[in-house]
Order: sequence, then structure tokens, then C-alpha cells
Amino acid sequence: MIPNLVIKKISQNGANTAWMKQQLEKELKSNKYDVISVLGGSNDVYGGVKLDVTKNNLDSMYKLAHDNGSKVIAVTPPNKDFYVSKTEPKQVILKDLVSYIKSNKNKDYFIDFYSMTSDKKYFTSADGYLHPQASAHKNLEDKVSSVLKLA
Repeated sequence: MIPNLVIKKISQNGANTAWMKQQLEKELKSNKYDVISVLGGSNDVYGGVKLDVTKNNLDSMYKLAHDNGSKVIAVTPPNKDFYVSKTEPKQVILKDLVSYIKSNKNKDYFIDFYSMTSDKKYFTSADGYLHPQASAHKNLEDKVSSVLKLA
């Protein structure tokens, strides 16, 4: 989209926010970034991690980014309304996490990926409607570009 923009993606299927925090700490020991986007929490919720731990890990990542001179884009986890293995208690926790990220004062930018993925068309039955597909990620890319005024 923007040829001079350098992007490094650090992710792993199934990883939780503790893993993300560890990777960010490691990455920032040798690299600097203007902007760091953090999208995490679903795996914590569905993996049984206590919500307070998830919130603390997210806050720690936001602080770490700021301490390293980066701006923070806080991105909510995607919607799970269509996920075949969802449970009502997990849905309540996920919505609490989304609200927490939205109201968090330690971010510079906010993207509500949860709301953006509130349509079943962004998912596939192949994985039980768990992960947003390419079209949802394209929308997310466009939103990041808009928020950062890149285009």
C-alpha cells in the first residue's frame, strides 16, 4: 500500500498476551518503531487467562511501547458472536476486555476490530467462524492507514 513503510509483524496462532509481551520486550531491545499496534486478548479469554492478567499484559505492552518512544494503536480482539464453540461466560469476558481497551488511557489510537467484525461474512465455517478472514484484515489495514493518515 505504501512502499516506503516498513512493517514487522510478530504473531503466532494461539499465543496469548504473556507471549506477546515477552516478544515485544525482546524486539524493543534491538529495534525502534514509530508506531506499535497491539491486537490481543482472544486467546487469553478462550485459554482461561484471568482478565486482570490480560489487562495488565496489555497495559505493560502499551507502557513499554511508549517508554521506547513509540505511539500505540490499541486494537480490540475480533468478534466471536459466530464462533461455534463460544460460551456466554467467555462472551461476557470478551466484551469486558473490548470495553477496557476502548477506555484505556494508555493508547494513542484506537481501532474497534470487534465491531468491525460483527458480520458473519468476515469468517469461515472451515475453522468454526473463529478467525477473521482476509477481507476483515484488509478492512483493518485500511482503518490503520486512515487512523495514521497514511493514505
